[in-house]
Amino acid sequence: MALVAGALFVLMPTAAFAEGPMRLDTQLTDEAGVLGSRQGEAQAALDELRNATGLQLFVVFVHSFDGDPAQQWTDETASRSDLGDRDGLLAVATRDRSYAYSFDEAFPLTDAQLAEVARVAIEPALAQNDWAGAVVGASDGYAAALAGQPIRPPRI
Repeated sequence: MALVAGALFVLMPTAAFAEGPMRLDTQLTDEAGVLGSRQGEAQAALDELRNATGLQLFVVFVHSFDGDPAQQWTDETASRSDLGDRDGLLAVATRDRSYAYSFDEAFPLTDAQLAEVARVAIEPALAQNDWAGAVVGASDGYAAALAGQPIRPPRI
């Protein structure tokens, strides 16, 4: 499985609560407990993306990537979760202040399109600690990219 790199969004020291790569059993996993009352909003965005495009985006929030590079952690989690060519993974380490995403090389968006979604629709929300907004931004951004429409910034 060929996978695509994400980026650091703000550098801060790694704190406790490190989690190693895992197998995801659900589409939305909040090990860091950051979504709170907005978990339903995030899940609704993921459901809408899947219904509109067939893309099943998995999202996981953890405190830390356990000292692993963000992309390595995300790729390993995607592999353990048996994600297919119509699946994607967005992994966010809230205390590490880093994230990465992973898509199969057969996924219909180019690396440049995936990077644009990250830059325009995901990173602004992450920079403001709007975790649910990052999920909504990712969902809306991938849907727009798949439809050939402009990527829009998230509402923060």
